[in-house]
Amino acid sequence: MPQAVPRKVETYVTRDGKDVFQGWLNGLADRRARVLIEKTIVRVRVGNLGQHKSVGAGGQGIVLEYGPGYRIFF
Repeated sequence: MPQAVPRKVETYVTRDGKDVFQGWLNGLADRRARVLIEKTIVRVRVGNLGQHKSVGAGGQGIVLEYGPGYRIFF
């Protein structure tokens, strides 16, 4: 079984220091969705990618089976 490889997670930060993703996540009204997204990001950080697939050009994506189908790309 392959070893999990920890990943560095970065989000887009504007020139004035605003973290666009964190702002979106904090404003998400659905608390359950917010927790699910945060837990998935923690799993990715430790290298547990779970169910993921190629989205082309070397990118990968995870589809969260909740709500409107949130996705995490890396």
